[in-house]
Formats: sequence, C-alpha cells, structure tokens
Amino acid sequence: MNSIANSVMSSVETLRLLAETALAMSLGLAVVLALRLPLRRWFGAGVAYAAWAIVPAATFAVLLPAAPQPAAGTLSLVAAAPAAALGLADAAPAAATQAWALAGPVWAIGTAATSLLMLWRQWRFQGGLGALQRQPDGLYRAQRDRGLPAAIGLLRPRIVVPGDFEQRYSAAERRLIRAHERSHIVCGDLHLNAFVALLSCLYWFNPLLHYAVGRFRADQELACDARVLRRHPTARRSYGEAMLKSALRAGPAPWACSWASTHPIAERIAMLKHPLPGAVRVRFGACALILCGTVSAFAAWAAQPASAPQERRITIATQDLLSERGFALRIAAQAGLQLSNPEVLDDSRKRLSADLQGVSVRHAFLALQDASGWSAQYHRDQVRFVPSAGPRNARLPAASR
Repeated sequence: MNSIANSVMSSVETLRLLAETALAMSLGLAVVLALRLPLRRWFGAGVAYAAWAIVPAATFAVLLPAAPQPAAGTLSLVAAAPAAALGLADAAPAAATQAWALAGPVWAIGTAATSLLMLWRQWRFQGGLGALQRQPDGLYRAQRDRGLPAAIGLLRPRIVVPGDFEQRYSAAERRLIRAHERSHIVCGDLHLNAFVALLSCLYWFNPLLHYAVGRFRADQELACDARVLRRHPTARRSYGEAMLKSALRAGPAPWACSWASTHPIAERIAMLKHPLPGAVRVRFGACALILCGTVSAFAAWAAQPASAPQERRITIATQDLLSERGFALRIAAQAGLQLSNPEVLDDSRKRLSADLQGVSVRHAFLALQDASGWSAQYHRDQVRFVPSAGPRNARLPAASR
C-alpha cells in the first residue's frame, strides 16, 4: 500500500511541476510572440530567432529553488486539559490531490497520442522520399520530391534534393541552397526542431505552444536566410529565384528543415529587399535580448510558489480541541501532503487548540513536535514522523514566526 501511495504522490508532484512549467512557458511564449516582429524589424532576423531562447529560460527557471518567503501571520498552539477520548476519523485525501491523480492518465494518453502523431509525420515525410542515393558532392538524391530540398537526420544530418535538382535550379541557385541547408545543420536547427517536437508532446495541452511552433519555424528560416545572404551579399536575385522555384508538396516533418518552408514565401522574398542590419545594431539587439530574457526568467522564478512542501502556507483556526493525530491530519489535508505513519501520534486525548494564520507547514509541525515528541521529516509530498531528539514539553508555549 505504501508503494502505491508513493507512486500516486510522485505522479501528482510530476503533474504539478508540469503545470508550473507550462505557466512559465506561456509567459515566455507571450513575451517572444510580442517582441519577434519588432526585433526583426530593428535588429534583424537573427536576433528575432534568438529571442526564442527566452522560452526555455523562463520554463526551466521555475525548477530552481524558490526564494524563502517572508514571515506572515502568527502561530499559537497551546495544550489544554485532557478531554474524554473520542475517535477521530482519518481525514480524507485532499480533493485537489485526487483531481491531480485523475489528471495523470489523461496527460499520459495525450502525450502518447501526440508522440505517435509526430512519429507518423516524420515517417510519412522520410518514407515518401523513396530510396536516397548519395551523390559525389555529398548530397542525397531522392526518388520523389516531397518538400525538397531539405536537411534531415539527427544522428547523421543529410541534405536531400529532388531528382531534378540540376535541371530545376541553376548552378548559382544550387550553391545557395546547399549553403542554406548546411547552415541549418551547423547551427543545430535540426536538433532544436526535435526539442520543440518533444515539448509539443509533453505540453500538448498548451494551445499557445502549438500556435507558436509555426512562428518559431518561420523565424528559423528567416534567420537562416539572413546568414546565407550575409555570406553572399550579391546573390539576392538568385536566392529569390530559387525560392520561387520551390513548392512544398507535402507536410513538413517535425524535425526536418525544408527549403520550401511552410510560412508564406512572400515574407522571405520581402526580406531580400531590405539591407541586413549592421554589426553594431545586431550587438545592441543581442544585449537587449539578453536583458529581456533575464527579466523574463527572473519573473517566472519569482512568481513560483515555495517549492519545498514544508514551506507551504496554511491557515487553521480550531473551535474544538484536537488530538495530536487529528491536528497533523488537518495540516496535511490543507497543505496537500500525505502522512506515511500518522498512527504513531496520539489520538486518545483531544487536548490541542490551534490558531494558525498563514504560517508554514514546517512551523506548524515544529509546534506539534513540542507536544508530541515526534519530529516531521519531508520527502516530496510525504511526511514521516520520527522520534524527536529534543525534550517533550507537557505544555506548548506560544510560538510566533
């Protein structure tokens, strides 16, 4: 039974962590979606693409330990005269914990379904290419044109071109396409796309993430265009003609980088008409981006609740006397914790009254420790009582934070 309870509590804690990181991710996505167009206009496509680093920074910031919360409220727990022994039923698990436990299978099913969809799309894309033949120049020629040219592969990245590559594109256009796809590979865009696909599976319930994925891929292509044009500043016309000759004939793979991208080709063509920003503007934009990312990550970290279960805040005001076990169960129920061995606490005498106003779980159990002689140990959302090393008092003094 204990192993089942531990499994349930671990699942609940995982889901709570997912919810916290999903909220932080949404904050980061909102910031990036609001800034990407101004950043591109002022500092170039590269800075706008780099802005997406704000999303994982804000997401993983909530995994850092939370700042200690300031003292709030008062705590007083006094021992009263013994009362007649009355049975006290164990408190039922908190409704919130039950709801989280029920949400676990729903999340697992959604994650599995989204993962299968991603794998099917990738298999459909690569399987639709047919057999790949390696060419002397290092490119791979496909039997069928399904969204090619494209860079594919995580372990062995390859550039795959259509069968009519030489006939469709001129020598200058072929050189620019190879530079474009190689830039994707060198900059790790294939692995970033795989990471985004993983996040889409884990956070399938976040509609803002699915909306943002297309914008991320668009910024990725524009940033790659900018890198190629910076190395080939006189090839804008050939670059634009190569774009116009490409047509996406199948849905893109989740972690491939296709030359014929999914967002409107007009946006890429329009960028060719504007000069690339200078080095000074790019550096200034990078500094502004670092500042914005730091502020976003700090905001996500500062907004998180206290991560340690013993720092959760509770408010309990009892009108009737409680036993030691009854008081501990009341704390656990309100804080969303589970007591692994409540039977060690006395339940025969109702002699405790409490007035807890916004105090931490840790201080509440410390007060109980003075009366019971049992100290609370914390493991995730579980609390276990062990004999206290200090002396047991017959009467609880008033305590304050």
